[in-house]
Amino acid sequence: MQVSVRSMALHAATRGRKAGGKSDRPRPTLAPSVRAFDRALGGAIGDVIARGDFTGAAGDTLILYPNAGASRSKAAPARVLLVGMGAAKELDRNALRRMAGAAVRRAAGSSIGSLAIAVPKLRGIGPAEAAQAIAEGLVLGSYRFDQYKARGNGEMPRRATLVVEPG
Repeated sequence: MQVSVRSMALHAATRGRKAGGKSDRPRPTLAPSVRAFDRALGGAIGDVIARGDFTGAAGDTLILYPNAGASRSKAAPARVLLVGMGAAKELDRNALRRMAGAAVRRAAGSSIGSLAIAVPKLRGIGPAEAAQAIAEGLVLGSYRFDQYKARGNGEMPRRATLVVEPG
């Protein structure tokens, strides 16, 4: 798998990339860059959070198809994979690795060939350290022993772009 790190707005990096019910849990808080991305998607992320379809719990995943609605942007990616990271107070390098591993495994199960992952700004973890942890999680999460299994189902993504917000 090829992993690259680029400094750009998330909505610019995802162009052309394929990237549960009601609950008493608190709704996930979106980072400013993700809120901007959500606006570019016509509010698709906010919609699923408001409905309770995505909790943001560690390992929680959901694939959105933002172009399905008439109000969605034509420049939006065909698919958006949301991956929960859990409670903010529990976020560390291992949480980033687990998130990346969950993303790559879910992408493989959905035939997503490439990913763009927003590197979150976390207290106490710089962007380079966060990007490294995510890259490690992608590589570790993409490993599977399949010597005795039939080929063709669930190919792992071949590329991942880690998006670091400028500034």
